Amino acid sequence: MKPITNFLLTSVCALPFVISSAALAQEDAGNAAFGLQEIVVTAAKLGSQNLQTTPIAVSVVDGNFMETQGLNNIKDLSTYVPNLTFSRNIAAAIIYVRGIGSNGGSDPSVATQIDGVYISRASGQMSDFFDVERVEVLRGPQGTLYGRNATGGIINVISRAPSSEFGGKVRLGYGNYNTLEGAGYVTGSLVEDKLTASLAVNYRRHDAFFENIAPGGHDIGTGNSAGARMQVRLQVNENITATTRADYGQVDEYFESYDHLLAPLTINAPLANSLVGSYRKVALNADQRLKSWIGGVSEEINWKLNDSLTLNSITAWRQIKTRAYNDNDASELDLLLFRSTSDTRQLSQEFNLQYVSDKFRAVGGLYYFHDEDTPGSFVTQTASLTTRGAFPEVQSDSYAAYAQGDYEILSDLRLVVGARYTTEKKKMNQNFQAKSINPATMGNNLPGFPVIFDIDRRDNAFTPKVGLDYQANDNLFLYASATKGFKSGGFNSQATNPLTAGYAPEMLWSYELGAKTQWFDRRLRLNLTGFYYDYTDLQVRQLLGPGNSVISNAASATVKGLELEVIAKPVSEIQLSGNLSYLRARYDSFPTASIPGGFSPYVPNQNCKAGVCTINASGHTLDGSPEWSGMVALDYMPQIGGYDLNLHVDYAFRARTYFDASNILLASQKAYGLFNANISISPSDAGGWKLELYGKNLANEKYYQVVSGNGMAPGGIVGDPRTYGIRASYNW
Repeated sequence: MKPITNFLLTSVCALPFVISSAALAQEDAGNAAFGLQEIVVTAAKLGSQNLQTTPIAVSVVDGNFMETQGLNNIKDLSTYVPNLTFSRNIAAAIIYVRGIGSNGGSDPSVATQIDGVYISRASGQMSDFFDVERVEVLRGPQGTLYGRNATGGIINVISRAPSSEFGGKVRLGYGNYNTLEGAGYVTGSLVEDKLTASLAVNYRRHDAFFENIAPGGHDIGTGNSAGARMQVRLQVNENITATTRADYGQVDEYFESYDHLLAPLTINAPLANSLVGSYRKVALNADQRLKSWIGGVSEEINWKLNDSLTLNSITAWRQIKTRAYNDNDASELDLLLFRSTSDTRQLSQEFNLQYVSDKFRAVGGLYYFHDEDTPGSFVTQTASLTTRGAFPEVQSDSYAAYAQGDYEILSDLRLVVGARYTTEKKKMNQNFQAKSINPATMGNNLPGFPVIFDIDRRDNAFTPKVGLDYQANDNLFLYASATKGFKSGGFNSQATNPLTAGYAPEMLWSYELGAKTQWFDRRLRLNLTGFYYDYTDLQVRQLLGPGNSVISNAASATVKGLELEVIAKPVSEIQLSGNLSYLRARYDSFPTASIPGGFSPYVPNQNCKAGVCTINASGHTLDGSPEWSGMVALDYMPQIGGYDLNLHVDYAFRARTYFDASNILLASQKAYGLFNANISISPSDAGGWKLELYGKNLANEKYYQVVSGNGMAPGGIVGDPRTYGIRASYNW
């Protein structure tokens, strides 16, 4: 408790000086000369609510702020949201909130929704943002209202709604690394008072961040993405609206994957070994390329039945396809090549009924989700002249019913009670192949292969919530809650034994206290949250043999922490913001934590049997869980001679972060900070042009997004270098 006590004392003493922010929605100097504007969220599924009276730890990042600061995806967002950590693993995002995140091969622990539609695959969480009104990040398990795979939290992306007035925006930009970006948006009425529509497009590309010195090798760290989104809103009558949405995006990039070596390879690879510790060069003889296609359609219907009741329906279909090629040996040698493919189709339907009155507010709903996935992957090992691959077919069906309400039991005191019941059915048809690539026996099956079997499982989960909200006065809102979270069980896509192919759901109980406050006529907004998690049946990756790993329920954990958030506007031209988080995330019991790669000379106290090495990681820190993290920012927004000037600077810092259960320094990123800035000028009257200069990581900090202590090739994925450029836009 000593670190928490020290943090509380420090926080209280430093309140006038520590700047943090619960919502980085940019304030307009002309419209908010005094005080902070109200921020509206829909996180509680009860329509629009004031952020300061919503009993959830939620951060809001405004779409205009995202556009100005060049926040293109969740990775960029993590700078501005407390306890949000982002990294990647080949074709998938790895997102942690408060130390809770995905384990490679399992479903995400932090769910992402776009306009109320759940994105089922981690590869879908890497899409670029555009045409966004705001992003709401709900921290902590959201098992009652949102259900499966939200043990860490929810990232809700809300698109900009079509307008009845004709308008639009065009934006172009150019930066170092030959960065080109363009975006456009147009909206208006197709049929007056009846039909409105909008169309948005986005394109972004840049040259490689990292040089490949291997002969004939392609440089890596490129970016090339494009997307489009269309919305059509029909006002059926004064009580019914129907919104049709369609979007499509694609990515084609030469990516980085643990290629920057932290220690010499255990093989004779002169070029690669000469680059140990280099942040900007690699030596790869094979291309590392990712192609992905993401798109979908949805139909949302809102029907206001009367002044108290509203019925909402969202029907959606989405598809995610990825193709990834990876040089797994991280060297100029032709030793280990990896390829993965995935083709996911999902269908979902949600109905919910909202009731709002002075004394009682409630939402109840039914949810169905269907998912079909074909995640193929194979590894070619030239030393053994073999190729091995898994080509399963996985199908999931999830059914849920939920309800949550709050009742005013005393003046300004409300009781919150909710529950969700979920049934999930999954089945997998496994087809694991292993063949010879020896010219003499090319294509022949290796002994014991192929391995073909069918397996299915059914899981049920009851995820309740209970809480109290107290509106002490107009400027002080207090809440307390106990919530259960649930992450789906599943199958190991590379399993060769039906007995070890499946793993059970993981469960989490969260206990949270929060205070949301406003001071000095809304010139200062200060929020404080404390939380405690009890995690059981934690899904972790375990090594059964060389090259054969599975996910199993092998650990329990405790997570606790504090989040301090403040936003201040002492005068109309200055806004201060930031966040500060303390996080202690530890394994309670993890006696058989696997060593990445089977063995590592850098990990002490290993227990090795039959080619598999483990350690006792009980008491170790969870992946992606820095003890301290935060951000401070300043916005200066004067009006000069009929023009609005906006200068924004921010600095984000993060303490040492571990990336595997061994907690060795080699498999961690030391404490670091990133400095970003942006300056823009535009006419003070509404509409017209805007010119911006931007810079990210201006100090050119060298850091790793994620590292691996793999015994053969310990390496990391390096963060982006310094980038800067200019943008120009025109809106009407």
